[in-house]
This record gives sequence, structure tokens and C-alpha cells, in this order.
Amino acid sequence: MKLTYLFALSLGLSVAHATAGAVNTGNFTGTVWANGVSQAGGWHDANKIDNSDGDADDYMCYAASASNLIAWWQNGGNVNTVPSTTPTELDDIWQTFLDNNLDYEEGGDTLASINWWISGVYAPETKEEWNRYFADESRANLPLTLAPFSGYYFDQYGLTKTDLEDFLADVWNIEESEESASVISLEFTELFNDGAGISLAIVSDETEMAHAITLWGAEYVNGNLAKLWLTDSDDYDTTVAPYLFSADVKIAYDDNGVEKIYFVDDALYGEGTYIHSVYAIDSTLSQEWQLIIPEPTTATLSLLALAGLAARRRRR
Repeated sequence: MKLTYLFALSLGLSVAHATAGAVNTGNFTGTVWANGVSQAGGWHDANKIDNSDGDADDYMCYAASASNLIAWWQNGGNVNTVPSTTPTELDDIWQTFLDNNLDYEEGGDTLASINWWISGVYAPETKEEWNRYFADESRANLPLTLAPFSGYYFDQYGLTKTDLEDFLADVWNIEESEESASVISLEFTELFNDGAGISLAIVSDETEMAHAITLWGAEYVNGNLAKLWLTDSDDYDTTVAPYLFSADVKIAYDDNGVEKIYFVDDALYGEGTYIHSVYAIDSTLSQEWQLIIPEPTTATLSLLALAGLAARRRRR
């Protein structure tokens, strides 16, 4: 269930310059959803084996959330052409992460996992390591949580460092828990309308819990955030899978006087659970990616020309 604090990055399309203050979107009342998503469908829910501690996927909530966003992104018309070798079904995407996990006792990072899917490298935790990746093509000295491979998109689309940085939004904006007031300023209406796919890192200081879940919708009442629509790899309704559920939230101050978005029901995630970080990918950017089609070699062109001549002779 855990997402390590080490990888808890505060990310999003508009997080970097956010200021403290309760979430408010005017007098808006209603629910805003990710592109192509509604309560009835369009969302994804990768699930672990069960809720028991000690399973091989016990710490892979981050990869489950990444699997959800990848399935949503690939199957929602957000990329021009999905390379033919790329898994597209949610179960296959999730299984790929399970098969390539190098350390079952370590947590991880949702956006780093998405970067791994695209580029073949588990995204470096710091900007310095990111630069090392581009300087050292062998990748041998990089800390990896997932097995290295060529990536499903990087070479096929000729992507660059900038492409990935843009796609993963503000990936290097790291926020510690005591500074999480910037999360309060997020307007999920704006993020979803801009094409964001969102994963949340949630934390309970009381129970020392850290976890990654996927956000599909946000409900407002008179401009105030009131409810989130979520899927979770640790499902809370074991009779139904997949499962989309809603959770009431509130804005409250912690013991240090910092405003946070708390879950109202302590029985859901434990006492004092709040949104620590927001992870977002900008799905609209990938619509501009163009799959690289290798040009025919001279030998291939010669063979085609000979085939054309032979066809002409037969027709005569």
C-alpha cells in the first residue's frame, strides 16, 4: 500500500507557482472529470493480488496508478499511433510493471513509472540524475526500480528530454509534507479541462501510511472542493472489481497551522490522511507526437523497382 516519502513529488500542470489558500472555483457546483471519463466509465482500476502485507506487489501502488493513467492515455486518442509492440489492455500494462519490478520491498513514483513506459528508464529522482541519463546512454549507473529496456515510445517517436519534461509536467517540483499548502491551491477543474491525467500521493502522519491512488473526478459545492472520485489498487469494496468510489474531503489545518486537503472518513485511509502530492501528465502534448517511419533503403527501393519491371513484363 505504501508509496515511499523519498519519491513523493508534488507535480502538476499548475503546481509550481501555486499559492496557499482554500480551493475555490467561484460558485461552481458540479463534478469535473478527466477527458473521456464519467461515473459510468472511461476510468481504470489496476488491482493488487489482495490487501495482505507481504505480497510481491504490496509496495506497487505507484505502478498500479501509473498503469491506470497509461491505459487511459493510450486508449483515449491522446497519441497518434501506439507502437505495435506496446501493451494496451490494462491487465497487460499492470502485468508488465509486475514482471519488471526489481525490488518488491521498495515503493516508487507514479510519473517515474510512466516515464519508464515511454523512455525505458525509471525516471531519475533528481534533475541531476535526469541529466546523467542523457549523458550516459548505458544507464548503468542510474538507480532503477524497474528493469531497463528500450521504452515503448522514446526511439519510435524520436523524443527528447524536453518532450518528456513537458509531458510529465512539473516533474522536478519537489514538495515536502510540511510545505504541502500549495496542493490546496490546485483547481482540479482547470487541470482536467487542460487534459491532465492525475494521480495522488496520500499520507497519514499518524499511521505512517503513504499511498498512491488515481483521481478521475472532483466534485465542488459552491466553489469548494467536497468530494473526489477515485480508483485504488487496494480496493475497498472487495465484492466489485474494478471499482470507482467517491470520498468526501475537507480543508483543515494541521498541528503546524498548514492547510491541507483531508479525507473526512478516517475509516477509509486512516486517521488524519491528507493529499500530500499531485502527479499530473499533460495528455494533450502527446497528440503532437509523430511515429517515425523508417525510409526505404536503397536496396529496398531497387527490389521494388525490379518487382515493378517484372510485373510490367507479365502484363505484356
